Amino acid sequence: MAAEGTGLVTPAIVLGAAVAGGLAARLLRMPTILGYISAGVAVSLFRERLGISAEQVMPVAEIGVALLLFVVGIEFSLSSLARARMLAFVAAPLQILLTMALGFAIGRLLGFDSAAAAVVGYAIALSSTALAMKMVTERHDIRSPFGVSTLSYALVQDLSLVVGLGILPTLARGAAWQSTALSFVWSTLMLLAVLLLATRVMPVILRTTARLRSRELFILVAVAICIGAAAGASAAGISVAVGAFLAGLIISESEYSHAVVAEVIPLRDLLVSVFFVSVGMLLNPAYITEHWVAVLALSGAILLGKAALIALLTRLTGQHAHVALTAGLALCQIGEFSFIVAAESFALGFIERDVYDLLVSTTLVTMVLSPLMYHFEPRVSALFGKRAGDGDADVAVPPNFRDHVILLGLGRVGKHVLDIVSACATKVVVVDVSMERLKHAASESVHTVFGDAANPWILKQCRPEYAAIAIIALPDPLEAKAIVERLRLLNPDIKILARAHSADTARDLERLGAIGAVLAEEETAKVIARRALLHCGAEPAHIEAVIAAGSRQWKEEDSAAEPDSVE
Repeated sequence: MAAEGTGLVTPAIVLGAAVAGGLAARLLRMPTILGYISAGVAVSLFRERLGISAEQVMPVAEIGVALLLFVVGIEFSLSSLARARMLAFVAAPLQILLTMALGFAIGRLLGFDSAAAAVVGYAIALSSTALAMKMVTERHDIRSPFGVSTLSYALVQDLSLVVGLGILPTLARGAAWQSTALSFVWSTLMLLAVLLLATRVMPVILRTTARLRSRELFILVAVAICIGAAAGASAAGISVAVGAFLAGLIISESEYSHAVVAEVIPLRDLLVSVFFVSVGMLLNPAYITEHWVAVLALSGAILLGKAALIALLTRLTGQHAHVALTAGLALCQIGEFSFIVAAESFALGFIERDVYDLLVSTTLVTMVLSPLMYHFEPRVSALFGKRAGDGDADVAVPPNFRDHVILLGLGRVGKHVLDIVSACATKVVVVDVSMERLKHAASESVHTVFGDAANPWILKQCRPEYAAIAIIALPDPLEAKAIVERLRLLNPDIKILARAHSADTARDLERLGAIGAVLAEEETAKVIARRALLHCGAEPAHIEAVIAAGSRQWKEEDSAAEPDSVE
């Protein structure tokens, strides 16, 4: 009977490590991704004693990556990608070529031959799509300039694998260029076949499944579509991530897209955590111990060099400085697909074992450090705030704007706030990084400022010294806290209302000077309870008294909560 459970040992250890790493990261108020990777690194130190390896869990972990990109594809918009054509067709290919050149130069300086240096250059050019999108979507909407810019680079990098992995076997065999061209044509035909099946067959399958009213079957079909598209893309020589993203993009045009997302997200979150733990398990402790100086030096050069290059290219395409910095920090690491490039190159004899170990070790170190760098992005953005902000705002707020409302963020929440406030003939100054949203919002009583709401120079253009109140409608708690502090410096008497997603964040915002932080869950509960009691015939005055008492009780409970409770 004991032998029956041996197959569960590895999943149990990996899931246990994911739980421990995730909890530690949240308690330390660090990104959970960093906790998962660090937990994997800790497991790698004892993997021989435990009798496990990353290769045992990687197939399951890849399903998590596929589901992550599947959901990103569903939430993405084709029109958003079309607007980012300068990024996708100019900046991203340039980034790959320039990073390859940089990597090739580094490889030659380290004494590698031309073939090995070229492999190093291409591996360095790739970023982690799963890691970058996980970080960006935790703070920003995927349709925002932040999400579109980051995803444009990630998709072009992943699509370049068709060329990169297609060329390697051909070069190893010394085959003619006709053979390479033939393999590309075959891969393209297979991809078109996958897309044709997806556009013609998938909508019918989803419609039929929905009519059966079986939740279990609907979940099964949604996951099967994702994994099937990923497998089809992999067979065509394209990455699993791109295949899953394309499947999600196709479903995004369906009326069932929201239902699919709702069912897939819990499974995605579970398996993505397994993926990041398995990435940490790839570490070779002996190599790191012996060559730690070279690994850290190379990792630092790559993180800073890629971040600067991507930020510069993004800025040159006309994107806001904050968007450029976000894309640079989100994509500065070497990605998981570099493992594939390194393994394939090693198997074909292009690189030696020491080059392979250097690539894998450097990739892991950059994947561990990049979430830390991204975590401090709002502070880095503020550091370069005034220089980045120059010229990014529209003309300063007109002098007749006094006792106005400053609205920071024009996403889904901000748009509803603007509709209500502006309907009362109140003058409003709106700050957002989406020019399209601002154009739709602009009117005689609504002045728009294009720029980063956390940037002190941008905030100054809103004339906070004359404003009646500022409303922070941004979802990122770090940005919100920074804005409260900077508004207080510009006008110590300004009233500030903020959006919050947790009691901890609400307390922090109020401690910094906000007169109130609105918790979405609490306000939803109040509205539902109020409507229900009205339908039951309760007196409105009694209802409001009960709700007010409940609010006071919730606040007292929150105040009595542990000081280190997580967000």
